[in-house]
Amino acid sequence: MESNFLQKQAEVLKKQKEDLERELLQVAEKKKTGEKYEPKFIDFGQKEDEGAQEVATYEEYLVLEKNLSQMLKETERALKKIEKGRYGFCESCKKPIEKERLEAFPTATLCLSCANKPKRRFTWAFWRRGR
Repeated sequence: MESNFLQKQAEVLKKQKEDLERELLQVAEKKKTGEKYEPKFIDFGQKEDEGAQEVATYEEYLVLEKNLSQMLKETERALKKIEKGRYGFCESCKKPIEKERLEAFPTATLCLSCANKPKRRFTWAFWRRGR
């Protein structure tokens, strides 16, 4: 990969990381130990309908925290790959990932060819059950 392209991608990923961390802090609090986040629980009051609103908000924050944390993890992983000189290579076939794909999806780990292959995770389980 070209050093200019890698530098540009690193900047994009760093900005993405900052944005994700900022969004996470809106719905979750960082745990004192480690890099994990805990969804916020907002107390709306003591009335019954307020309790339902608290639960609904917590559930929403729980889903958002999970998704944002996963995106943050993928972003940090991509930044580490840049540092180690492994960014932009498919984790399946080891060929370079298309530049356009990386520009559109900077945390991509698979080339288009491998990403579009049907998944065969359960082939063995289904074959085995038929015996």
